[in-house]
Amino acid sequence: MGELIGTSARHLTQAALQPMAEDWDRATGYEELVENASDLVYTHDLAGNLTSVNKAVLALTGYTREEALRLNLKDLLTPSSWRQAQLVMENGLGGGTQAPFEMTLRRKDGATVVLEANARLVFRAGRPAGVLGIARDVSERRRNENHLRLLRSVVVNANDAVLIAEARTGDPLGGKIVYVNEAFTKMTGYASEEAAGRTPRILFGPQTDREQLNHVRSALNRGESARVELINYRKDGSAYWVEVNFVPIAEDHSEVGHWVAVQREITQRKRAEDLERDRSRVLEMVTRNEPLDRILTHLTAMMERQCPDLICSVLLVRNGEMVQVAGAPLTGEEIRGFRPLPQGGLAPVSRAQTAAAPEGMLLGGLHWQFPILSGSGAPLGAFAISYRTRRRPSLEELEQISNASRLAAIAIEQRQLTDKLAYQAQHDALTGLPNRTLFDERLSRALAQARRHGWMAAVMFIDLDRFKQINDTLGHTVGDALLQQVARRLEGCIRKTDTLARMGGDEFTLLLTEIREPQYVEVVAQKLLDALQAPFHLDNHELFITASIGISVYPKDGQDAATLERNADSAMYRAKSLGKNNYQAFVPEINAFALETLEIENALRRALENQEFQLRYQPQVNLADGSLVGLEALLVWNHPRLGIIPPAQFIPVAEESGLINPIGNWVLREACQQNAAWQRQGLKVVQVAVNVSVMQFTRPGFADVVSEALKEACLAPRLLELELTESVVMGNVSESKRQLERLRRLGVGISIDDFGTGYSSLSYLGSLPIDTLKIDQSFLENVDKEVKRRQLVQAIVQLAHGLGLRVVAEGVETEAQLEALRQVECDRVQGYLIGDPVSAQATAELLRRPREQSLLSWNLLAEAARRLRRRSLS
Repeated sequence: MGELIGTSARHLTQAALQPMAEDWDRATGYEELVENASDLVYTHDLAGNLTSVNKAVLALTGYTREEALRLNLKDLLTPSSWRQAQLVMENGLGGGTQAPFEMTLRRKDGATVVLEANARLVFRAGRPAGVLGIARDVSERRRNENHLRLLRSVVVNANDAVLIAEARTGDPLGGKIVYVNEAFTKMTGYASEEAAGRTPRILFGPQTDREQLNHVRSALNRGESARVELINYRKDGSAYWVEVNFVPIAEDHSEVGHWVAVQREITQRKRAEDLERDRSRVLEMVTRNEPLDRILTHLTAMMERQCPDLICSVLLVRNGEMVQVAGAPLTGEEIRGFRPLPQGGLAPVSRAQTAAAPEGMLLGGLHWQFPILSGSGAPLGAFAISYRTRRRPSLEELEQISNASRLAAIAIEQRQLTDKLAYQAQHDALTGLPNRTLFDERLSRALAQARRHGWMAAVMFIDLDRFKQINDTLGHTVGDALLQQVARRLEGCIRKTDTLARMGGDEFTLLLTEIREPQYVEVVAQKLLDALQAPFHLDNHELFITASIGISVYPKDGQDAATLERNADSAMYRAKSLGKNNYQAFVPEINAFALETLEIENALRRALENQEFQLRYQPQVNLADGSLVGLEALLVWNHPRLGIIPPAQFIPVAEESGLINPIGNWVLREACQQNAAWQRQGLKVVQVAVNVSVMQFTRPGFADVVSEALKEACLAPRLLELELTESVVMGNVSESKRQLERLRRLGVGISIDDFGTGYSSLSYLGSLPIDTLKIDQSFLENVDKEVKRRQLVQAIVQLAHGLGLRVVAEGVETEAQLEALRQVECDRVQGYLIGDPVSAQATAELLRRPREQSLLSWNLLAEAARRLRRRSLS
């Protein structure tokens, strides 16, 4: 409207000046109109000297009228504009009004102004007398035009995609697209003619966030800008992330008529952010030991976020077959198309499927599988990959899938390790049966179920008869193999709903559930006894073993797990007292376990008073030269009626009753006095090792007891070694360290017995004041045959040597074991191959042998082997 008014005023001014141009002398009556016109009106002679100017000229140039009329047009114009003005006059001043032309005027203050001018020749008496000009200031318009030109250049050549669309009332995003730049075409695949006239919805798809779009609509409806991050879709259907700034364009009456969207692709950044977040989340889930299917489901979602048109599933290898555990559901037929692949890389699901489709791709169904491999390369499972469009995975997507595969492998192997550790925590390592922890858990559940349904449940304690004799005679290897075979036979007698467990040593427990008939329990007990009747064939030995079984039944023999276990244990001891190889039900009037324990305790008290205890000494030899370098004192109980009773049968009762302290003190004094006696006889000087129980070691005055025993015997402290098991030392490390330091100040040797079978803690081992590590006999099993077992023993030896400790291997029974220990540079050995535990008198004969005589000579080893064979046959 303002442009229209300005144009009309200009035409009016020109009409008023028409008579002046035609005849300057007759032009009258228009002076006031010209003087007050908004346009610049001026005249100059043919030489360019100004002859008249109106107020608009004076206001624009800054000159007074007197100053202006002394000027030539050349003084006001820039050189290029003056030349242009001259050309205009030369080329057509006589032919009427000329086309508008632009010239640049210099104001009095030096500033320049762009004018759009029209000029006509002025006549006087019919002859050309000068020029009449009308001009107006177009500087602002030219600046705006230049600005728009620059903006257009920026928009056209911008790297960011620019879209301009109509702002449709109510739904701005539904308006038609009126402009897109070249960057938009490159980003989306839509040419400008394809996009024009369509709505921005061509960019939206299933993954586009509708909530964010609603936010943009609301902002544009309010005339406000909005910045969002969206998933858009290209012309080919592929998805990409963009950061978009939406800006409304206000037009007449400040109404929003259009809006512009400036888009920058951020796919790589978003994928990187999502990938890092998802990786961290997966590792956190693994650390928190969350269910594996939940972790793998998160991984499939991660893949689909990284590749929006991808469909992902996860299958795992179970018993040689592929089983789906996460992701998009697959049919049984589809799953059967997968095979465990022992190599990396993408592979088609099956050749039959891919042969029918171009480039090995299908529409619908499964396309590819990518294996999940363990750290050793074993197939753990696979990712099943398909797409909503017909295409191959890109290199970038393959990298994403590979990353997901590695994360999946970590989660799967961690779960396998956790399951393995959980299994080991609840199962016996030797037999694979449930251990005490799992048995107690199942017993508690079974009792709760029995209460609800009114059923009975039974607990059996099964103890093998004379197993210790077999174990001590033939060794732990045969004993362990026997326990394994016994476990298999007992398992064959029970239902899947029952639980057979190994409680430790040669003790087993059995839980019978859902019992309706009481006699069923005794039928099972007899079945167990019958199963053990057949001989066991082990290592060229034919062995026979029986069992004593105690039974307690819920609810009559107890209402809780502890009572039932205690009563079954008591019934088992009653079965033993009645001649073994039988089963006994719990009898409330007689607590067999308590009576048996009481009898042993009373007998132990008498044994100490009646001097029924004896020490046996087993030699330790230097593996390098076979020389005798030490003895281990072993306690036996020579019962007047039962004969020799090994420590395993009475030490637990002694510890429970508190008799272990006086018995242990006697052993300590006896060993010191005997060694001192050997020294007085001039026999070989050797160190004697004495086993120390936890109750002895933890007593505050134990160091004083040791000091007293040494003083009474007049024995040098270096000739006494105290043996403590790992469980004793590691039970309370800080207190153990203080106690060991007290003993070390006395000058005695300290060794850790049964190393590796208890509470090994390498972090404390180097800080404890000890001299020797004794490798348990269990580590020597197949040490001559199994490379890993030998490497384990070698690692223990190297660890000890690195800490400046001596290493003793106990329980050596074969020459092959001896040779293996020599190869790993073990320091000392002891065991039945070297020598049996013998009396003090027999040990004295051993100490009289010449120092240079090796106890590892061929003759001595042959004799030891014969001794072992005789023991196994007896």
